[in-house]
Amino acid sequence: MIIAIFLYGSRARRDALQTSDTDLLGISRSEKITRINGESGINLHTYPLSWMLKNSAGGNLFLLHVAQEAISLYDPDNVLTTIKENFRYKSSYDGDIEAATRIIAATLSFGRESFDDVIRSRYFWGLRTAIIAAAANERMPIFSARLLEEFSGIKGLNNHITGREKAAFEDCEFFGKLVFSWLSVIPFDTLRNDPSVNLKALTRMGGMAASTAGNIIYR
Repeated sequence: MIIAIFLYGSRARRDALQTSDTDLLGISRSEKITRINGESGINLHTYPLSWMLKNSAGGNLFLLHVAQEAISLYDPDNVLTTIKENFRYKSSYDGDIEAATRIIAATLSFGRESFDDVIRSRYFWGLRTAIIAAAANERMPIFSARLLEEFSGIKGLNNHITGREKAAFEDCEFFGKLVFSWLSVIPFDTLRNDPSVNLKALTRMGGMAASTAGNIIYR
């Protein structure tokens, strides 16, 4: 039984493009997570209330999105207010930054021929998440492409992110290297030149990192 429905993402931030999806978040009292990606561009992901509360208290970046930008469409029990009040930042988001930057390197490690739509979407997930996590370290909850460019100081990043559906491999490689340089993390070429070791590290991390490794290995 769904007890609340929120709108989140670019539609909630009011910076959506004409082609942007509509992201809906359902809250239930069951223990199952369900995901429905509709052909009409309307996506509904449903999460248990217990999961939402646990992960908001743990500072999860997805829950930071929800706490900061979600809009209630149906919420008779004021669940969104409870989630917002329950949210606590992690002491550090360095682990999220490492996972995100490893994803960037992995998606670019096998060249243009392997850079299909799925791998491109994982690259942009890593790119955005790396900067969002860096901002979260400074307790700055930012998500839009414009604010990510302002925070990082990487010129052209806004256009790169908003044009992600048609971004060329060479452009992704260019901005991926800029993000690595800005974050001062493991050198980009160190990860890209030893892709098997990086993929193993991603697999151990679980979540989106492991999923991305699987996308690359079984593509």
